[in-house]
Amino acid sequence: MYVEFVGISGSGKTSLAESLKESLRASGISCVTREVFFKTKKSKLFKLMWTVFRLPYLNGLSIKMLFILYANRKIGFKRVVRALHEHMKLCYSLSVYSNSSSVILWDGGFVQRFANLSAMGLVSAGAVADFIFKQLLQSTMLVFIDVPIDIAIQRRFQREVYLRSLSNRQMSYKSSDQKQREVEYLTQARQAQHDIVAMLDKKGVSVFTVDGTLPVEENVAILHQVMQAKLL
Repeated sequence: MYVEFVGISGSGKTSLAESLKESLRASGISCVTREVFFKTKKSKLFKLMWTVFRLPYLNGLSIKMLFILYANRKIGFKRVVRALHEHMKLCYSLSVYSNSSSVILWDGGFVQRFANLSAMGLVSAGAVADFIFKQLLQSTMLVFIDVPIDIAIQRRFQREVYLRSLSNRQMSYKSSDQKQREVEYLTQARQAQHDIVAMLDKKGVSVFTVDGTLPVEENVAILHQVMQAKLL
Protein backbone atom coordinates (compact mmCIF):
# COMPACT_ATOMS: atom_id res chain seq x y z
CA MET A 1 0.00 0.00 0.00
CA TYR A 2 1.23 3.48 -0.87
CA VAL A 3 0.24 6.49 1.23
CA GLU A 4 1.25 9.93 -0.04
CA PHE A 5 1.03 12.99 2.18
CA VAL A 6 0.10 16.14 0.30
CA GLY A 7 0.28 19.67 1.64
CA ILE A 8 2.10 22.95 1.31
CA SER A 9 5.44 23.53 2.98
CA GLY A 10 4.78 23.90 6.69
CA SER A 11 1.67 21.70 6.72
CA GLY A 12 3.42 18.98 8.74
CA LYS A 13 3.82 16.22 6.15
CA THR A 14 7.08 14.78 7.45
CA SER A 15 6.03 14.91 11.12
CA LEU A 16 2.78 13.12 10.32
CA ALA A 17 4.43 10.48 8.10
CA GLU A 18 7.12 9.65 10.65
CA SER A 19 4.71 9.61 13.60
CA LEU A 20 2.28 7.37 11.71
CA LYS A 21 5.17 5.06 10.86
CA GLU A 22 5.94 4.59 14.55
CA SER A 23 2.27 4.02 15.36
CA LEU A 24 1.82 1.41 12.63
CA ARG A 25 5.07 -0.35 13.50
CA ALA A 26 3.91 -0.63 17.09
CA SER A 27 0.94 -2.58 15.70
CA GLY A 28 3.23 -4.91 13.76
CA ILE A 29 2.83 -3.23 10.38
CA SER A 30 6.06 -2.81 8.40
CA CYS A 31 6.58 0.70 6.98
CA VAL A 32 8.97 2.48 4.64
CA THR A 33 9.40 6.27 4.70
CA ARG A 34 11.54 8.82 2.91
CA GLU A 35 13.32 9.89 6.09
CA VAL A 36 14.56 6.39 6.97
CA PHE A 37 15.02 5.04 3.45
CA PHE A 38 18.72 4.45 4.15
CA LYS A 39 19.26 2.76 7.50
CA THR A 40 22.56 4.60 8.05
CA LYS A 41 23.78 8.04 7.02
CA LYS A 42 25.24 8.05 3.50
CA SER A 43 27.71 10.40 1.83
CA LYS A 44 26.69 12.73 -0.98
CA LEU A 45 28.81 10.70 -3.40
CA PHE A 46 27.05 7.49 -2.40
CA LYS A 47 23.64 9.10 -2.91
CA LEU A 48 24.69 10.43 -6.30
CA MET A 49 25.94 7.04 -7.50
CA TRP A 50 22.88 5.30 -6.06
CA THR A 51 20.63 7.68 -8.02
CA VAL A 52 22.56 7.30 -11.29
CA PHE A 53 22.41 3.49 -11.18
CA ARG A 54 18.64 3.55 -10.61
CA LEU A 55 17.71 5.94 -13.39
CA PRO A 56 16.22 3.00 -15.36
CA TYR A 57 13.33 3.10 -12.88
CA LEU A 58 12.23 6.33 -14.58
CA ASN A 59 9.93 6.10 -17.58
CA GLY A 60 10.04 8.47 -20.53
CA LEU A 61 7.09 10.58 -19.38
CA SER A 62 8.64 11.01 -15.92
CA ILE A 63 11.87 12.23 -17.47
CA LYS A 64 9.94 14.71 -19.60
CA MET A 65 7.97 16.06 -16.64
CA LEU A 66 11.08 16.36 -14.47
CA PHE A 67 12.93 18.16 -17.25
CA ILE A 68 10.11 20.68 -17.72
CA LEU A 69 9.92 21.27 -13.98
CA TYR A 70 13.59 21.78 -13.20
CA ALA A 71 14.45 23.59 -16.42
CA ASN A 72 11.99 26.29 -15.42
CA ARG A 73 12.52 26.44 -11.66
CA LYS A 74 16.20 27.46 -11.97
CA ILE A 75 17.09 26.13 -8.55
CA GLY A 76 20.70 25.23 -9.20
CA PHE A 77 22.44 21.97 -10.08
CA LYS A 78 22.89 20.73 -6.49
CA ARG A 79 19.23 21.17 -5.65
CA VAL A 80 18.20 19.47 -8.90
CA VAL A 81 20.39 16.47 -8.06
CA ARG A 82 18.96 16.38 -4.53
CA ALA A 83 15.38 16.53 -5.85
CA LEU A 84 16.10 13.81 -8.41
CA HIS A 85 17.59 11.63 -5.68
CA GLU A 86 14.45 12.01 -3.57
CA HIS A 87 12.25 11.15 -6.55
CA MET A 88 14.33 8.07 -7.33
CA LYS A 89 13.94 6.87 -3.74
CA LEU A 90 10.16 6.96 -4.26
CA CYS A 91 10.26 5.20 -7.65
CA TYR A 92 12.55 2.52 -6.24
CA SER A 93 10.33 1.99 -3.18
CA LEU A 94 7.20 1.60 -5.31
CA SER A 95 8.97 -0.96 -7.49
CA VAL A 96 10.52 -2.99 -4.66
CA TYR A 97 7.73 -2.91 -2.07
CA SER A 98 4.65 -2.85 -4.32
CA ASN A 99 3.99 -6.58 -3.83
CA SER A 100 5.07 -6.78 -0.20
CA SER A 101 3.11 -6.32 3.01
CA SER A 102 5.04 -3.12 3.79
CA VAL A 103 3.24 0.23 3.76
CA ILE A 104 5.04 3.03 1.91
CA LEU A 105 4.47 6.33 3.72
CA TRP A 106 5.80 9.21 1.64
CA ASP A 107 5.95 12.97 2.03
CA GLY A 108 7.17 14.90 -0.98
CA GLY A 109 5.67 12.44 -3.45
CA PHE A 110 4.13 12.75 -6.90
CA VAL A 111 1.47 15.38 -6.16
CA GLN A 112 3.85 17.40 -4.01
CA ARG A 113 6.49 17.50 -6.72
CA PHE A 114 4.53 17.70 -9.95
CA ALA A 115 1.73 20.00 -8.82
CA ASN A 116 4.36 22.72 -9.22
CA LEU A 117 4.06 22.24 -12.98
CA SER A 118 0.43 23.36 -12.76
CA ALA A 119 1.11 26.11 -10.22
CA MET A 120 3.77 27.58 -12.53
CA GLY A 121 1.46 27.38 -15.55
CA LEU A 122 3.76 24.97 -17.40
CA VAL A 123 1.38 22.00 -17.67
CA SER A 124 -2.38 21.87 -17.14
CA ALA A 125 -3.70 20.39 -13.91
CA GLY A 126 -5.55 17.75 -15.93
CA ALA A 127 -2.37 16.62 -17.69
CA VAL A 128 -0.49 16.49 -14.38
CA ALA A 129 -3.29 14.45 -12.78
CA ASP A 130 -3.29 12.01 -15.72
CA PHE A 131 0.48 11.60 -15.42
CA ILE A 132 0.40 11.04 -11.65
CA PHE A 133 -2.48 8.56 -11.94
CA LYS A 134 -0.33 6.36 -14.18
CA GLN A 135 2.49 6.32 -11.61
CA LEU A 136 0.40 5.35 -8.58
CA LEU A 137 -0.13 1.86 -7.22
CA GLN A 138 -3.66 0.51 -7.31
CA SER A 139 -3.63 0.49 -3.50
CA THR A 140 -2.86 4.20 -3.06
CA MET A 141 -4.25 6.65 -0.53
CA LEU A 142 -3.61 10.38 -0.73
CA VAL A 143 -3.67 12.20 2.60
CA PHE A 144 -4.34 15.89 2.00
CA ILE A 145 -3.24 18.03 4.95
CA ASP A 146 -5.41 21.13 5.05
CA VAL A 147 -3.74 24.02 6.87
CA PRO A 148 -4.19 27.82 6.66
CA ILE A 149 -1.43 29.76 4.91
CA ASP A 150 -0.58 31.86 7.97
CA ILE A 151 -0.03 28.80 10.16
CA ALA A 152 2.13 27.17 7.48
CA ILE A 153 4.26 30.32 7.26
CA GLN A 154 4.66 30.42 11.03
CA ARG A 155 5.82 26.80 11.05
CA ARG A 156 8.23 27.46 8.18
CA PHE A 157 9.73 30.33 10.18
CA GLN A 158 10.07 28.21 13.33
CA ARG A 159 11.75 25.44 11.33
CA GLU A 160 14.18 27.93 9.78
CA VAL A 161 15.06 29.32 13.21
CA TYR A 162 15.73 25.79 14.48
CA LEU A 163 17.87 24.76 11.49
CA ARG A 164 19.94 27.94 11.67
CA SER A 165 20.50 27.44 15.39
CA LEU A 166 22.02 24.04 14.67
CA SER A 167 24.67 25.61 12.46
CA ASN A 168 25.06 28.81 14.52
CA ARG A 169 23.80 30.97 11.66
CA GLN A 170 21.95 34.21 12.26
CA MET A 171 18.33 34.43 11.20
CA SER A 172 17.65 36.59 8.16
CA TYR A 173 14.28 38.33 8.19
CA LYS A 174 12.14 38.81 5.08
CA SER A 175 11.05 42.12 3.65
CA SER A 176 7.37 42.89 3.14
CA ASP A 177 7.74 42.09 -0.58
CA GLN A 178 9.34 38.75 0.21
CA LYS A 179 6.57 37.93 2.67
CA GLN A 180 3.95 38.78 0.06
CA ARG A 181 5.65 36.55 -2.53
CA GLU A 182 5.73 33.73 0.02
CA VAL A 183 1.99 34.04 0.59
CA GLU A 184 1.33 34.09 -3.16
CA TYR A 185 3.56 31.06 -3.76
CA LEU A 186 1.95 28.98 -1.02
CA THR A 187 -1.56 30.00 -2.13
CA GLN A 188 -0.86 28.92 -5.72
CA ALA A 189 0.78 25.69 -4.55
CA ARG A 190 -2.13 24.77 -2.29
CA GLN A 191 -4.69 25.47 -5.02
CA ALA A 192 -2.75 23.37 -7.54
CA GLN A 193 -2.44 20.49 -5.08
CA HIS A 194 -6.12 20.71 -4.19
CA ASP A 195 -7.19 20.67 -7.84
CA ILE A 196 -5.00 17.71 -8.74
CA VAL A 197 -6.05 15.70 -5.67
CA ALA A 198 -9.71 16.36 -6.58
CA MET A 199 -9.08 15.09 -10.12
CA LEU A 200 -7.36 11.97 -8.82
CA ASP A 201 -10.28 11.41 -6.45
CA LYS A 202 -12.62 11.41 -9.46
CA LYS A 203 -10.36 8.83 -11.12
CA GLY A 204 -10.92 6.49 -8.18
CA VAL A 205 -7.85 7.19 -6.05
CA SER A 206 -8.61 7.03 -2.33
CA VAL A 207 -8.35 10.49 -0.75
CA PHE A 208 -8.49 11.37 2.94
CA THR A 209 -8.30 14.93 4.28
CA VAL A 210 -6.95 15.77 7.73
CA ASP A 211 -7.03 19.05 9.64
CA GLY A 212 -3.43 20.25 9.73
CA THR A 213 -4.13 22.51 12.71
CA LEU A 214 -4.82 19.51 14.97
CA PRO A 215 -2.02 17.99 17.07
CA VAL A 216 -0.02 15.35 15.20
CA GLU A 217 -1.08 12.70 17.71
CA GLU A 218 -4.76 13.24 16.91
CA ASN A 219 -4.24 12.91 13.15
CA VAL A 220 -2.06 9.85 13.68
CA ALA A 221 -4.81 8.16 15.68
CA ILE A 222 -7.35 8.96 12.96
CA LEU A 223 -5.13 7.73 10.13
CA HIS A 224 -4.11 4.63 12.05
CA GLN A 225 -7.75 3.53 12.25
CA VAL A 226 -8.37 4.35 8.58
CA MET A 227 -5.34 2.37 7.44
CA GLN A 228 -6.02 -0.60 9.65
CA ALA A 229 -9.49 -0.84 8.07
CA LYS A 230 -7.97 -0.68 4.57
CA LEU A 231 -5.34 -3.31 5.36
CA LEU A 232 -7.85 -5.86 6.68
